[in-house]
Amino acid sequence: MDSDRALLLIRFVGPLVVWLGCGVAAALPATVPPATQIGAMEEPELAEARSAALSGHLEASRRAVLTRLQSLGESLYVRAPDRAARVFVNAYVFGQGSGTLLRAAESCQRAGMNYEALALFQHLARVAPAVLSADLEQRISGLRARLEDDEANIVLVAKEHINAADQSFLAGDFVTSWEELSLVYVMLPQLHRLLFNMAQSYRRAGRSAEAYATYVQFLRADPQSELRQEALGYLREVRLVAFPPPLHRRPWFIGLLGTASAGILAGIITIVVTNVPRYPDVQGGIQPIRF
Repeated sequence: MDSDRALLLIRFVGPLVVWLGCGVAAALPATVPPATQIGAMEEPELAEARSAALSGHLEASRRAVLTRLQSLGESLYVRAPDRAARVFVNAYVFGQGSGTLLRAAESCQRAGMNYEALALFQHLARVAPAVLSADLEQRISGLRARLEDDEANIVLVAKEHINAADQSFLAGDFVTSWEELSLVYVMLPQLHRLLFNMAQSYRRAGRSAEAYATYVQFLRADPQSELRQEALGYLREVRLVAFPPPLHRRPWFIGLLGTASAGILAGIITIVVTNVPRYPDVQGGIQPIRF
């Protein structure tokens, strides 16, 4: 008789527990609103980056990265100007101002990287004409006078940096890879695929916040890219790692509530299985750059 009562209790109370658990989880407020409520013109993954909550996380992450890069670049400026140039350019691509780009160009010139310096000075003159001083014009004209066939050689030098980035990526040196790609992107900013490759390097290095921001930058810079769907897939995955949703919105938590009547073991299995980030099946290498 007691066993029959227990079975009846489980039969009627179990579904009630599941219903209440899912209802409570759904009723709790989310820190990040559903992407479909944010923008209808972009994919949900990309529209979400504009949300107030997530943009705050992105800005905090960006400021932390820029502070670190600026400090590192200044520490390298005298003793290793070639590396300082790459660090400053990396900071510029990640959102730093024209002053950082000027510092990168000066570092290139100090290191004897004259074609790179010319490309960066010219880029600075285009994007920030307000800083186009007599000194900057003199530097540009002086480099042009000293360098032969400067535009063609800038492209050749850029290809050398891309090859270095490819080799570094294959060797697992992802820091060198994204630094080389950053330099090329400022030299030849029309090559948006470089941003995708930078994001791949960040992702493979476990730098999920930087990867997320760079995938977003790539998707917005080249909305018609053939790599768009692949980039969106990576964007979904690194978002979960870089900016995880609140506890009550995580699948494993809802699963734990929903399976409460089935016992603790089912909840533990749900946690283990659903809380592991899943990346696309491919290894996610860098893509060839077409000039």
